Amino acid sequence: MLRGDQNSFNSGHEALRSKTNQVYRYSADSFKGLTIILNYLNKFPLKTSKQNSLERWSEVWHLMVKGDHLTKEGFDKIRELAREVNNNPFNYPDSLSNDEV
Repeated sequence: MLRGDQNSFNSGHEALRSKTNQVYRYSADSFKGLTIILNYLNKFPLKTSKQNSLERWSEVWHLMVKGDHLTKEGFDKIRELAREVNNNPFNYPDSLSNDEV
């Protein structure tokens, strides 16, 4: 998937993470790039606990593509799902509303 010398997705970019043993990070820079990576990971699922985080993140992505983040209900749903990504709750301020996003 990530080789360091070539971007196999032809979108976004990849980089070797510092202080790791050949661990690469892929960053998508467009919805096209996200679509490519999601299609790949649906075809070849992760075999670690990261699969659960990917599923939550995928739900967030699909809700945003549909525009649900523009409604209070959709924004609240996305915020709940985002808290489950990587089992690491985001600490959004209580005052944050979808009007501010």
